[in-house]
Amino acid sequence: MRVAAAATFFSLYLAVQIAVPAVQIFRHDNAFRWSMFAESGESHDIFLEYPDGSREGLADLRKRTGRNRLLRSLVHPATLRTYLCSETPKPTRIVVRGARTAAEEQYECH
Repeated sequence: MRVAAAATFFSLYLAVQIAVPAVQIFRHDNAFRWSMFAESGESHDIFLEYPDGSREGLADLRKRTGRNRLLRSLVHPATLRTYLCSETPKPTRIVVRGARTAAEEQYECH
């Protein structure tokens, strides 16, 4: 009886340990990361807005300038102002849009 109970517990435990990450993978929630010290808030799309109203995303900026890739989990969008506002041609503002909510925050370049 004890062996059957232990086997049942182990089987259920193993099923949960496999099912939870599998569900997260299919939901695309970025479940596999070290999040103890990382900001776990919403992911952001970051754009540079120029005087003519056009926008350039970070991927396009990287292709144009050859600068290294920015890891979004390591840098808060508000702290990118100095880095991104130094681009040539100089943008008028940095636009940070929430990937899920589409709410936008704007940071003026000085």
